[in-house]
Amino acid sequence: GVGAWGFASGSLAAMLEAGLAARVAATAWRFEPLGKPHAGLFQMALAHMPSTRAVMVGDQLATDVRGGQAAGLDTALATWGVTRWPTATLAPVPTWILTGF
Repeated sequence: GVGAWGFASGSLAAMLEAGLAARVAATAWRFEPLGKPHAGLFQMALAHMPSTRAVMVGDQLATDVRGGQAAGLDTALATWGVTRWPTATLAPVPTWILTGF
């Protein structure tokens, strides 16, 4: 809710990695990122598709567009979700901008 905060899986993994690095060694175990924007998630999905043509459609620049681009995909930003158009600063720049619903 408003004013609340918490730890998600990524922040918990970062804390564990930092703790292990401080207590064990600089080469302590590392977590493998699984979610957006990491390209591995997209590559795994593409491996299960019957076609090699794909586009990532999403409403967030930092996760959907950045992740799709990291996996070598064209991207389409849906501006009726988290990222609003035309007020958004577009970085990274999607291949297409979807402005209607």
